[in-house]
Amino acid sequence: MRSTDLPQDGFMNWFPLNLNQQHRLLNRTPTKRGASAVRSLQDYPRVRGQSDIYSLGVGANSIKGLYTRVEQMFSPGRSQTTNNNILDEMRTRLLEISFEKNQCK
Repeated sequence: MRSTDLPQDGFMNWFPLNLNQQHRLLNRTPTKRGASAVRSLQDYPRVRGQSDIYSLGVGANSIKGLYTRVEQMFSPGRSQTTNNNILDEMRTRLLEISFEKNQCK
């Protein structure tokens, strides 16, 4: 699967996911529950082939939903392996994030 396959699932717009754009991205991040997708401009090896999708996630927090999920990507706790990996990738790769269309602000 590639990010070009995701529009059928509601992932239409992509936003920069990097430390310099943190506040701008958080202002655009939905506060409802929903799904997010993180992609890279470089492919990642997978069990079968390669993909530009780095991570698919869910913001299920009932108070701030996806906002909390994205906020944790910028300052993860020690036990948040996926968020720590995304933060490391932000430092070395160009990443983008998308939210389900029905969840966007």
